[in-house]
Amino acid sequence: ERPDGLYLAADGKIIVAGNTEGGLIWQMGICRLNADGSLDSSFSNDGLQTLNITNRSDYFNDVDMTFDGKIIAAGGAVLDSGSNQGRFAVVRYLDNGDLDTSFANNGTLVLNIQNGGCIAESIISLPDGKSLVAGYSNGTENTLSFAIIRLDINGNLDPTFGNNGSTVTVFPGGSSQIYKMK
Repeated sequence: ERPDGLYLAADGKIIVAGNTEGGLIWQMGICRLNADGSLDSSFSNDGLQTLNITNRSDYFNDVDMTFDGKIIAAGGAVLDSGSNQGRFAVVRYLDNGDLDTSFANNGTLVLNIQNGGCIAESIISLPDGKSLVAGYSNGTENTLSFAIIRLDINGNLDPTFGNNGSTVTVFPGGSSQIYKMK
């Protein structure tokens, strides 16, 4: 297991997101702890939740909470072995740990930013219900570039942001990645 994202809720509960390793296949893993550090049994009955979107490795890199108390996490989904197979992955949960089926494709979103692979590293839920998701994308020149998407409250790309919901920034002379937004 590897925790990568942490969110401290106003009620003192702690949400931790990352992955659980099961050999070659990783699962997205998320848990909610009470303020005293014990597992919160009101989240998924035991405080723990795992998810596989693809038949390969999936993982969370960051987690946040929406204005209406839903948990939203972002990371990567790997479609197949080999390079350029990673995709942005975003998942939204209800307060009880169930997938929020009103978000994207029954609670999950997997998308590619350019023709190459991409991975989401950070997520911020905005006060209007939209979310910013940032990481990197591997474009046609085989260099990593800043990649940001903005999702509407339903998990669709927001066409008023960037180029139909996404923006990629290429820096000359090398690779660049976004690891954290604040």
